[in-house]
Amino acid sequence: MKFLKSYFILLITVISIKLGAQDRTVDSLKQVLTITKNDTVRLKSEAMLAELLQIYRISKWDSIVKDAIALNQIDIAADGYNNLGYLYQNSNSYIDAIKCYDLSIKLHTQQKNTKDACFSLYNKACCYKFFNKYNEAISYYQLAIKYSQTIAYREVESYCYNDLSIIYGFKGNIPLSINMIEKAIKIQESIKDYVGMGASYSTLASIYYYQNDLKKAEEIYHQCLIIYQREKYEKGISLIYANIGTINFQNGNFSLALDNLLKSTAIRNKQKDLMGVSDNFNTIGKIYFAIDSIKKGKIYYEKALAIKKKINDNKGLISTYNALANLELNNNNFMLAIDYATKANITSQQIGFASGIQQSNLNLYLINKKIGRHEKALKNYELYITMRDSLLNNETKKATIKSQLKYEYEKKAAADSVKVAEEKKLTTIKLKQEKTQRYFLYGGLGLTALFGMFMFNRFKVTQKQKNIINQQKNIVETQKNIVDEKQKEILDSIRYAKRIQQSLLPTEKFIGRVLNKKNN
Repeated sequence: MKFLKSYFILLITVISIKLGAQDRTVDSLKQVLTITKNDTVRLKSEAMLAELLQIYRISKWDSIVKDAIALNQIDIAADGYNNLGYLYQNSNSYIDAIKCYDLSIKLHTQQKNTKDACFSLYNKACCYKFFNKYNEAISYYQLAIKYSQTIAYREVESYCYNDLSIIYGFKGNIPLSINMIEKAIKIQESIKDYVGMGASYSTLASIYYYQNDLKKAEEIYHQCLIIYQREKYEKGISLIYANIGTINFQNGNFSLALDNLLKSTAIRNKQKDLMGVSDNFNTIGKIYFAIDSIKKGKIYYEKALAIKKKINDNKGLISTYNALANLELNNNNFMLAIDYATKANITSQQIGFASGIQQSNLNLYLINKKIGRHEKALKNYELYITMRDSLLNNETKKATIKSQLKYEYEKKAAADSVKVAEEKKLTTIKLKQEKTQRYFLYGGLGLTALFGMFMFNRFKVTQKQKNIINQQKNIVETQKNIVDEKQKEILDSIRYAKRIQQSLLPTEKFIGRVLNKKNN
């Protein structure tokens, strides 16, 4: 038991290590696999190691899932089926991918892992979108939204809205596309999902791009770039560099366009993002074609075409086919141009890609007109106009502007409501403080009044005592005067008696003379 316990502790330690120390994590997992004899620990280590090393092989994950089921490790089996679904999806095996996602949903639900089940449901919707089955994708995205709202899984809810926006954009329903992306952005702002917000802003910019509002699109792309650079999200950074480069190209700034696209390609090569690299090659080919370097442009188109065929990127193929059709038209290789434009048109109609249908029919119109097939050229032109109007008619533009203004107004209104609430809160606090101050003031005034009454009462008592003292003083002074008068009368009487006595007695001189006479 001690031996088994030590490996569980090691496994938990490995799980807790940050992604920045991935090399040490891999080494630790390999060490666990080397020395552990416990099947459960080994299975968990293998699954973690496969994730870290991005071992995206169907056989590898199929083995992990089978072992997980045998050991009753249902959580690992559910995650394994989710990874298998992704692998089958990218191997263009539609039925197997859907089957694996369904099994992942079922197992996560059995284990009551509601968030994981919701995420697998979202992945199933993404699978339908990947295979251009838009109606099924819309249904499952809506189901995932309801599920995510039930369990408050707001990240997945925002992802669903973002993807729905892309689908509705492909289908040419711009107002609904805008509505979906606004919902996604509002959720991402509320939960501070900045990477998700960057993706949603990127989608919004793409909508403006397809509405030919390049200035607005570039402005929003730069906002995305700031977010992605702050979050150090390289995949997003590479995407935005590519999109800005495309706008630079359409604005005629070829040097800046190449600079941005090369920055993007460097990151995508590093990440082995084949689809992204092929998209960049496609745009670089257009730039060289625009500056009359047709040979170099064709080289990049063919590089892009080879990658897109390899990874089954149908929407990317449409763009490259149309680019090659335009290039061969300018080289007067009309049959080859028709072949590329027809492939673009057929693929666009198969997946319901409105923009692709528009561009391919424009190319077919120009080619057929050039070689004198006027009837076919007219049909191509009519279809081109129909698709163009569906994407760029005035009502659509008005809906886009109105929806954007509505979003900005609601955002401002929300900010204002917060501001008003804060002001109201401050006002309430201020009124409460003023009320408290008034109470203190009233209390102070009351105390002052009481003190005044007390002082007035003391003054009256003091005044009364003073009057009594004055009266007593007057009595004493009166009595003193009477005594003085009596004393004066007595003294006067004594003086009067003394004078009488002195008048009756002989004086000293008289006595002296008498004595002198007797002596003689």
